[in-house]
Amino acid sequence: MRTVVFGAGYWGKNYIRELGGNLVAVIDPDMNALERVRAAYNVDTYTMLPDGLVFDAAVIATPPMSHVELALPLLKDGKAVLIEKPLATSVKEAERLLPYADQVMAAHVYLYHPVVEKMRTWCRNFTINHVFSQRTNHGPIRSWQNALWDLASHDVSIFNYLFGAAQSVTSFGTRHWAALRVSYGPLDAVTYVSWLGGPKVRRMELVADQQHDERYIFDDLQWVLEVSPLRKMLDAFLSGNWDRCHLHDGIDVIKVLEAA
Repeated sequence: MRTVVFGAGYWGKNYIRELGGNLVAVIDPDMNALERVRAAYNVDTYTMLPDGLVFDAAVIATPPMSHVELALPLLKDGKAVLIEKPLATSVKEAERLLPYADQVMAAHVYLYHPVVEKMRTWCRNFTINHVFSQRTNHGPIRSWQNALWDLASHDVSIFNYLFGAAQSVTSFGTRHWAALRVSYGPLDAVTYVSWLGGPKVRRMELVADQQHDERYIFDDLQWVLEVSPLRKMLDAFLSGNWDRCHLHDGIDVIKVLEAA
């Protein structure tokens, strides 16, 4: 599908790189960002979407408070739209997209990581009684959201993918760090996220019941993949038929973050 990317910043540039020949244009109000994109990829760039531009799909990788407002006119025009996480800044805002659910992909990229796929199969073979994840780094600090919304959305999307719908949520912290406990019936999944960390950590541990004494550790920083999860997610999006990362998956993540 001929695709336009909205946002040439921190994550937008990754989509721009991976889309290759599917990329029609890049939209961003920042002229410096557009100049870097033109120099690197020789693609058409605009500060606003021009009238008459022909395309089939869009990737929205802008700050989250603009996601829904950018997506709605595109969806009404029949475009498929992939929206970066978090999908929106509230459940109420995200639910404005419900009439176009079949056209929306929620960009929870870890659901296309092969280790997360294997974890899902592993969880079906054991009774899990402990889940802990840690996602820390020294920044980047976002001016428009807190560490919980920025970082925990990844872990919550994985938790939901593994264990289904969350039943209750508790959390504490500050703008820069948070501890979050999400209950899935008898199982609690706990994550700690922070912008104030030293060395970068992206780690999740699952422990089975004591009878089996099995554990599964996913350290994202230890993996070098031939095909990136982002590439796999984009391939699914460009095919027009994806089996995960649906609109309701994105809304379920926001429900947890909003409750926290």
